[in-house]
Amino acid sequence: MKTFEGKYTFQFEKGKDSYIQITAATDHLTLKQQWDGKEINFVPKSNTEFFCKEQSFPLKFIKNDKGKVIQVLAFNKDLWQRVKQ
Repeated sequence: MKTFEGKYTFQFEKGKDSYIQITAATDHLTLKQQWDGKEINFVPKSNTEFFCKEQSFPLKFIKNDKGKVIQVLAFNKDLWQRVKQ
């Protein structure tokens, strides 16, 4: 699950970047919203899909042709880009 860890960016408003941080635990991922510090836990549904039961909130990770995670799709509509570290 460490392969999903990283910082991701998205623009809710044009020209204003928002960020989330994904960290891996033994059996789940934690998403931290950088703008308010809220943390949300996700359990795996498949190799690239995770789900938050409390908020009916899906995450789907997208990999490039080399198998590296480059994006995450939240709510089936918001496509977050992985920030290069």
